[in-house]
Amino acid sequence: WGPPPPPSYPLHITWKELLLTVEIPKPYISSSNLNPKEGTETVILSCDPDTQDVSYLWWIKGQRLPISRKLQLSENNRTLSLFGVTKDTAGPYECEMKNPGSSSRSDPVTLNLL
Repeated sequence: WGPPPPPSYPLHITWKELLLTVEIPKPYISSSNLNPKEGTETVILSCDPDTQDVSYLWWIKGQRLPISRKLQLSENNRTLSLFGVTKDTAGPYECEMKNPGSSSRSDPVTLNLL
């Protein structure tokens, strides 16, 4: 004969997905020097505020930042070092903060070469 069979229960599985979008503040660019001597000085631009869980992108003259020996991004892309700034690399620069649900771009900043 053996033991009785286990009782059967209905199984209900519910799946809900929640997407939380965090509004990104408007970024702004801060500069170590807005008036560098042409061709000789290094300038460091920062995209502020320092914000968690965002990607940082940089633009120059409305285009994505090109690969160049005169431009170097930090590991998280939040700071941009400009070596020996010339008319070609004086800007205008914009930084963009981006997460999966939102993005925001700074006002442009142009360096004034001396």
